[in-house]
Amino acid sequence: MSELFIMRHGKAEDASLHTGYADRPRRLTSEGIANIQAMMPALRQFDLIPGQIVSSPFPRAAETARIMHQGLKVIHSVQYMDALGADKSIFAFFENNLASLLESEQRLMIVGHEPCLSGLASLLISGRIDSRIQLKKAGMIHLECFTTEGKCRGILKGHWTSKFLRSFRFSCSG
Repeated sequence: MSELFIMRHGKAEDASLHTGYADRPRRLTSEGIANIQAMMPALRQFDLIPGQIVSSPFPRAAETARIMHQGLKVIHSVQYMDALGADKSIFAFFENNLASLLESEQRLMIVGHEPCLSGLASLLISGRIDSRIQLKKAGMIHLECFTTEGKCRGILKGHWTSKFLRSFRFSCSG
């Protein structure tokens, strides 16, 4: 069995004149960066740390992946896959890439976009893409995954918003 962490990118700038009104070049806002960084203590405390991060190449997801990589001290470099882009169908990634990624890494994090990521979680949990899971910005889903009859399946272990993870305060008292 493998663990899969599915994370949506943090808060990004709006498509505007700055981005040529295009979706792809949108970057994280300073608030988005700060929110992701503020999640680190809870992720470390609850051992929600991947061994590998695979990300969409779109800037807002790639930045999120780099912040997670650095903040959680992930050993392997971030891997970028076009199949996780906001302009792609998650079916191709699910069918062609997920099983081999999970076989090569026991604790995998995928960083990307909605509605692709909630569709992926839905496929893993129910075998259908329409289970109405909603992944908020910088939110995370934790699944325990296994392969049966050549298909990846998952058991939901947790589903957290960024706000929830940022709310934890840890002390060093002993």
